[in-house]
Amino acid sequence: MRICNLAQASQAVSSAHQSYLDYLSNEEGHSKTWADDSRTRRFAMLGALYATCLALVDDRDLLAQLCVKEGVQVPDATENPFAPTIRLVCRTKDKKGKLVAAKNSTWIYSKYFRAAQFLGWASDEFATNVATYEFDGKAKKQKWLAGLAALDTKEFPSPTFDFEARKVEAARIWTSQLAPHDGTVQGLKSVEAPKHGQMIGLIAEWNAKLSVWIVRGVHQADDKKAFALISKVLTKDFEKHIADEAVLEQEAYLANNPIFTDEAALLDAVAEQNREQGLANDGTNDPHFQRIVVAKAGQSSADTFNAVQAAQ
Repeated sequence: MRICNLAQASQAVSSAHQSYLDYLSNEEGHSKTWADDSRTRRFAMLGALYATCLALVDDRDLLAQLCVKEGVQVPDATENPFAPTIRLVCRTKDKKGKLVAAKNSTWIYSKYFRAAQFLGWASDEFATNVATYEFDGKAKKQKWLAGLAALDTKEFPSPTFDFEARKVEAARIWTSQLAPHDGTVQGLKSVEAPKHGQMIGLIAEWNAKLSVWIVRGVHQADDKKAFALISKVLTKDFEKHIADEAVLEQEAYLANNPIFTDEAALLDAVAEQNREQGLANDGTNDPHFQRIVVAKAGQSSADTFNAVQAAQ
């Protein structure tokens, strides 16, 4: 498929969009039956969208014009180039038939399509190729769409990925050193020679008679996987801790460097400063000591000069 102008782009998107709506409508009927091959239908639907989206990303300027015309978010220079195409072809309709934004769950289609483009898949090869695709990652092999998503993550990491990873690691360190814990367990038969900081996942049962949690077993012995079970919650707690600390620091700063919201508060502060400085001046007995004079609010430069001369 080749798209050369805005009219062709609009027609291509309209056709792909209708195919997507038909797919959603058909799936509602299939969901009421026991039998069918939903995976094959999904591959076919994505294959139809891929052909249009692949043609659209060839001309970023034309794609941006189409987004403006259709009233969807224009392409961002840093985002997946297929993301705006998904926003165009995966819009849905409300009960009144009005177009609404594409569902958040469809964003992953852009990862599938970018990975397929990276692999060199032609516009008519997606459905066939994805049915046999397998991504061999370090941990395990991932098939079909999950494999494409994994490949995309590997080849096109998010610009914020490194920051997010560092934040999670910082959250773990904070958890181990400063965060309050839920309780302690003295010794586990199934964990031999644990290392400092090692995490595991436990299954515990509450005993009402003894008012204790009884550990029944370890369901996750891998340190990283065990931390992953609670990392989202801990990271949120860590972010809140950082925010609270920032507020305390700002309060301390404002206490030492107040912001005056009105003239009366400012004049009171100046008067207090003058009073304190006057006490400091009066406490000096050395006749050669040059006293410091703080100008009063509204005092002219001539009056200030005269006050300095008098103090010398």
